[in-house]
Amino acid sequence: MSVDLVEQLGSDNLIYGEINGKKDFCYRSPGNASVNLGDKLSLNIVDNKIYVFDKITNKRIN
Repeated sequence: MSVDLVEQLGSDNLIYGEINGKKDFCYRSPGNASVNLGDKLSLNIVDNKIYVFDKITNKRIN
């Protein structure tokens, strides 16, 4: 994941970026994780911890 924005929320960070050229990806990390604009992250995504939303309706798909 290529990091475009890091929103620091105290106990969590919301990290926005792109994967394989596709934008609109958001990843939540612990607030003490050091993440900066432009960083390249390797993510370990757990099946029951991922949420997918429809881009037009903003409704959750899964």
